[in-house]
Amino acid sequence: MFTQPKKWPRYLAGAIVVVFVFKNPAAAAQLVNHLSGLISQGATALSQFASALHVG
Repeated sequence: MFTQPKKWPRYLAGAIVVVFVFKNPAAAAQLVNHLSGLISQGATALSQFASALHVG
């Protein structure tokens, strides 16, 4: 009835990430640190936005 999603793109992306981590661990660590900083900044901005909307 409903088509099932194909799983091979996820597996391919995972394999590429694993190869990247094993071939270039320093760059992978730097990428993770950079992405965690971006996530933290996004969460802070979202929190500030939500508190600005709060009328109390």
